[in-house]
Amino acid sequence: MPYVFLVNEMNKPICLKHRLFGVPKTEKARSQLSSVQKGDQLFLYVYGSQMLYGYYESISNPFVEPHPEKGPWNHTPTDKKHGYYPYRVWIDFIQDYQRGIPLKKIEQLDVGLDRNLLLRKSVVYISDFQANIIVQLLKDFPVKKSKEFKPKNLDQYENLFAHPLEVSKEKEEVLQLLVQKHFTKVENDLRLLSSYVNIEYGSFRGEIDILGKDSKKNYVVVEIKLKNLTRSIWGQVFSYSNVIRNIYAKHEGVEVRSFVICNGFNLKTLYSYPELKKLLKYENSLRVFKYNTDFKDEISFQEVPVVIN
Repeated sequence: MPYVFLVNEMNKPICLKHRLFGVPKTEKARSQLSSVQKGDQLFLYVYGSQMLYGYYESISNPFVEPHPEKGPWNHTPTDKKHGYYPYRVWIDFIQDYQRGIPLKKIEQLDVGLDRNLLLRKSVVYISDFQANIIVQLLKDFPVKKSKEFKPKNLDQYENLFAHPLEVSKEKEEVLQLLVQKHFTKVENDLRLLSSYVNIEYGSFRGEIDILGKDSKKNYVVVEIKLKNLTRSIWGQVFSYSNVIRNIYAKHEGVEVRSFVICNGFNLKTLYSYPELKKLLKYENSLRVFKYNTDFKDEISFQEVPVVIN
């Protein structure tokens, strides 16, 4: 899967010199990074100059650096503020193009990749369709020959999800990380694509909790509610799914499914759910699950039955 990492102008050469991408010590940044897997295609976006560079490959899964204060990000007060970017992934060059593409140029193509998607994010999922457009634009630039890179003992680095959750944080953020960590418990063979996904379509804007794909490559929009659902959830989740259909799914010839994870229902929402299921064209295009968790490491999901006795 393709991803864009966001950096400032100062950190871009550090990332490329050390073949290491990192994100701040926040639960949201950790959540976004956890979607990346070994072998994924990566790009760098410098938010000051608004330029996209590439392209690279993750050669490890995300991990926690036990001693981030040792570098390579330890030169400025900002580095310290962000915890010296302890959540990291090793990368290597696929093609090190010497110039970047202005994001404005890509925005003009109207392919759903714009500044709103990247706003206040550390790592952002983009589709194969969007990534191919970036690669084609980069091919106009000369390639810098890079030295072979082999990091030592990748297995020594602690898996990102092995690091304990900070339960003193907001419960919503902890719940979201637990859902991501146990994503395949929701449905077999789900692939996590991204979290806290900014979306924009016309005048509509929103932020999707989790975006995934199922075993048939259909997109899965996941909304998580700490408390009981209200009727507004249907408008929210279906609006998000419609935007994903128009930005991503229509270019790939796949469907969009809507999942809701919650603590329960209020009565009117509970009774509207079976009727919605009857009206939907595709079986299992909407699924609702009730979670049970200790807000530390364990979580389970039980699908809410459609039939009301």
